[in-house]
Amino acid sequence: PPVPGLIPDRQSVKGPGVLRFQHGSHGEITLVSNPTGIYGKEPVVFHTMSVLMKDAKRSVLIHTPYAVFNDYMYDTMKEITARVPVTMMINSVENGDNFFASSDYPMHRDAFGDTGMEILEYDGGLSYHGKSLVIDDELCAVGSYNFDLRSTYLDTELMLVIQSPELTAQLEEYMVSYQKDCRRLLPDGTYEIPEHLTIADVPAYKRAAWKVVGFVMQPFRFLI
Repeated sequence: PPVPGLIPDRQSVKGPGVLRFQHGSHGEITLVSNPTGIYGKEPVVFHTMSVLMKDAKRSVLIHTPYAVFNDYMYDTMKEITARVPVTMMINSVENGDNFFASSDYPMHRDAFGDTGMEILEYDGGLSYHGKSLVIDDELCAVGSYNFDLRSTYLDTELMLVIQSPELTAQLEEYMVSYQKDCRRLLPDGTYEIPEHLTIADVPAYKRAAWKVVGFVMQPFRFLI
């Protein structure tokens, strides 16, 4: 449900005009920022990234340490996956170092699968904190924005959007190199796990704590 003052279901945002890039152009660079005021913010960064992703012709690749969505964000990603394939890599619950995000994700794993995105969970041993986006073979973005509610509605996050086939290719190669250490979420909720990958052994008490904290935190998910 909407959180008062945080407009999670708003379909448009105030602020600068919608950022668009012309396919085939090179060298355009734009810094995208959420509003700088305190408290709840219009979701400028997420909205802008979503507009760019909707213009994709081939594919979208997202790397974010954690993913915490509301209905507006789920619906937006469904719109995008109806146009092009989307892959999103996040830390696995076992691999991440944000206890609250790790507690939230298992409760909403099915909802992420329902968006149509290919979900990759990183199990490389060290928590991954890359925040980057690749669209087709010419547009990329890097910055501080996590695809979660806190970064979307509370924090002043930045993404630098660059139109450059050369830089996009370099970034995509770097991002894909991490994906060999990922398990892939399958439509039935099970995983495809590479043979070389070892999933961290987590004590039963910690898994129980994730469930309890995840349940308790549901009314406060915008803080995660």
